[in-house]
Amino acid sequence: MKTFDFNPSTICEPKIKNIVKELENAENLNLKKVKGVINPLGWDSNDRATLLSLYTPEGEDIIITNKGSIKKFAKYINKNVEVKGELNELDEDLRSIVVSRVHPLYKMVVA
Repeated sequence: MKTFDFNPSTICEPKIKNIVKELENAENLNLKKVKGVINPLGWDSNDRATLLSLYTPEGEDIIITNKGSIKKFAKYINKNVEVKGELNELDEDLRSIVVSRVHPLYKMVVA
């Protein structure tokens, strides 16, 4: 199996497409499609979002860990989407996702 050491903090804009292609071709990654609503999960002292999550119909908040995720996903906040990305277990009750694709859904996601 191909191993790929992925650190989202090292991504810069021009490299994203190449890294996403590598991620999609890597065999050992846990790429999944997940439906939900993108929501702010953390805020700064000026009430600006600092952390986003994908809130699933099962009631789980999956933390979005892409670098610059606030700017990249701002137009999807409070919208129903299907994302494709690498799911990671942070502990037994918390998961994160590095999103490679976002597709808006026009049907309501049942929570």
